[in-house]
Amino acid sequence: MSTPTTTFLFDTTHHVLWAEELAMTAAIPADVVPAPPDRHEARCDLALETFAARADDLAAVLVGEGVVFYASGSAAGDAGAASGRDETSGPG
Repeated sequence: MSTPTTTFLFDTTHHVLWAEELAMTAAIPADVVPAPPDRHEARCDLALETFAARADDLAAVLVGEGVVFYASGSAAGDAGAASGRDETSGPG
């Protein structure tokens, strides 16, 4: 049985790598992965994936640092709203 995950999407590679660095600093496990092809909110082909149980923690860190992101998976509604974006809003 696989562990549920949440995927964070971004508009730029810079934001993905910044988010990865922030996750490492906060001791939140996260991996850079290809962005899901069916998600068109973000403009970057990379994403950051973490365990769903840590998604709110990662979202809080990203919001605190001003990183704009979109989230999918469990906790997506909370994380997306916290970033100022939700799963239906487009960039800009």
